[in-house]
Amino acid sequence: MKVDRILEIIIYLINHDNVPASYLAKRFHVSVRTIQRDIVSISSIGIPVYSEGGKYGGYSILPTYKIKNSDIRNDEQQMIIKALESLSTAYTNDTLKH
Repeated sequence: MKVDRILEIIIYLINHDNVPASYLAKRFHVSVRTIQRDIVSISSIGIPVYSEGGKYGGYSILPTYKIKNSDIRNDEQQMIIKALESLSTAYTNDTLKH
C-alpha cells in the first residue's frame, strides 16, 4: 500500500544519507518513477527532502530534521500516518496501487 511504503521511505531516509531512487525502487519493488512521485508526496507534507544529482546522487532528508526511529514519539507517528492517509485521498485508487 502506498501509505505504508511512504512511511517506510521516510523512516529509511531519516536513518540514511543520499539514497539513490534506483535503490529505493528495488527495495520497495516499485519503479523509479513511483519513488519520484513518493518523494514529491513526502515533500508536500512538510518533510524536507532534497536530492543530489549525478552518478552518486540520491535523496536525503535535511540533517537538521533527522532523528532516530526510537526518538519518534507515538503521537508524532500518528501525525505522520494521518498526514499520509489524508494525502492518499488526493489520489485515485488506481494511483495507490502503484
